[in-house]
Amino acid sequence: MRFLPSLRGGQRVAIAAAGVCSLAALLLSSEARAQSATPLERYAPTPIGDALFASPSVTAGGYFALDTGLVFSFANAPLVLRTETSSGANGDELGALVGHQAVLHFMASAALFSRLKVDLDLPMTVDQGGDSPTAPGGKIASPSGFAMNDIRLGARFTALDPTEYLPGVAIAFSAFVPTGNSDAYTSTGNARFEPRLIIGADYGRVFWSASVARQLGDSTSGLFGSDVNFSAGIAARFGRFQVGPEIFGHSAVDRAAPKDGGVTLSKNAGGGLEALLGAKAAFGPATVGAAGALGFNRGVGVPDFRFILSVAIHPFEEKAPPPETEPVSTQGSGPSGQPDKGTQGGTGSPTVQAPVQPAVPVDTDGDTVLDAEDACPKLVGDPRPDATKRGCPPDKDGDGIYDVDDKCPDRPGVYAEGDKNGCPPDSDGDTIVDPDDACPAEAGPKTSDPKTNGCPESVRVEGTQIVILQQVNFETAKAVILPGSFPLLKQVSDVLKSHPEIARLAVDGHTDNRGSETSNLDLSRARAVSVMRWLVNDGIDARRLEARGFGPRRPVADNKTDAGRAKNRRVEFQIRKKTDKGEAGWVDGPID
Repeated sequence: MRFLPSLRGGQRVAIAAAGVCSLAALLLSSEARAQSATPLERYAPTPIGDALFASPSVTAGGYFALDTGLVFSFANAPLVLRTETSSGANGDELGALVGHQAVLHFMASAALFSRLKVDLDLPMTVDQGGDSPTAPGGKIASPSGFAMNDIRLGARFTALDPTEYLPGVAIAFSAFVPTGNSDAYTSTGNARFEPRLIIGADYGRVFWSASVARQLGDSTSGLFGSDVNFSAGIAARFGRFQVGPEIFGHSAVDRAAPKDGGVTLSKNAGGGLEALLGAKAAFGPATVGAAGALGFNRGVGVPDFRFILSVAIHPFEEKAPPPETEPVSTQGSGPSGQPDKGTQGGTGSPTVQAPVQPAVPVDTDGDTVLDAEDACPKLVGDPRPDATKRGCPPDKDGDGIYDVDDKCPDRPGVYAEGDKNGCPPDSDGDTIVDPDDACPAEAGPKTSDPKTNGCPESVRVEGTQIVILQQVNFETAKAVILPGSFPLLKQVSDVLKSHPEIARLAVDGHTDNRGSETSNLDLSRARAVSVMRWLVNDGIDARRLEARGFGPRRPVADNKTDAGRAKNRRVEFQIRKKTDKGEAGWVDGPID
């Protein structure tokens, strides 16, 4: 029977009495207690100043720059113990040997000559605790309180700079100094080493990196020996903010399994995987970040959840020196520097020697951002490290149009000719831009009410109607339209011209209940026909219109009052069919 560090939950399996006794002997043995010589914290923060939380950057981050900061990590239930039967099924859970672990990292890094970055991580476990699980032979004490962790020293070299099309490549090496407490799950008590390969790219708005490493350590003690560690992440920038997902994890590949009396402590210290979602924001020289992670395939050290907080300070950065060139020289020059005379009295031709290539990475546009780090290497741009696109001209509103060309640099807009380039569009041409226009498809005046700003005063499209806020007036008991209603009908005509998707519009006439129903039906139809003819004469295709009369059958107010009867004498415009074919969709015949 095995004793397995594993995740919570799962099917309980009956444990044989002989297995329980063997398990108890193991738990109380000195060799089992020696498993506390394990650096349980599996989250290794990227060097301070790197963009992501768990996947290191491929570039150094500057010609010469310093970064300092803090990273806090809280892991919930990173080491839970359960038994395992001989068949490999999950058995009884004994409890959380380490129920929580909070680690604070004091970090610093320096970028050197745009290719080398060295870093220091001084971690300490500020608090941890567990359930002190009980086995048949007694309790296993959980660690508690403060403990030092192993110091990490690292260096990274950018072997291949990223380009617009190809990712960059870097190699890194870390050494872990055994300064931690091997009795408190914070150290193996031995030195560890970790070579790492990194690839990544930065496209301005989006950047990514991925890495794989082999951690070499003592495989005869603790729960870890030689591991393969991996990480990958991608993030998007939005001004001073960034957000994106990452994954990181490990797979144990070499560890001797301690034994006691034939009972084996599981050799599979486990692979583990964590997925996090993180965000960072830059405020001048300071960058703050927060992330949350979930553990999957939980081996030793992989919690069920983790949260991370970080703050980085970028106090100093020195720009690269300007490129060096050879002095200009001439061929065949005389002692005075003038061209030599030929024997026949001719003149020698001076030849200018081309400048040699610079000894350091170049800055083509001269904006102090090296081409390897410049998102716009041929345009003078913003050199700040927290710029949305470092080395590109400013674009405050993030609409992809640089401020120098943007006529509305504080509001996102679209490409346009002349003085409207970079400004929000105005679809209906009423001088009110679409974001501020309550009716962006219909021209209207400016108002102080956001609900009516830019909407027509008397006519607007609402759902399945063209709503008129005034009435079409006729001569009494006749179908003759009064001239005062012509401007209102002109607005209805303009709406139809600006909405070719309206393929069929019903012009409905209504009356009050005075007089006979037959005469009112005839009058309402005649008035609807008069309105339809007016619209046709104003240029509306007759195929889009039909006239209907309903007389007094559809009142909207009480016919017992003058005000109610006035409301019932009305013309309405009902949208009966729309089309995405434009004029090709205007056809005679019944509505589909």
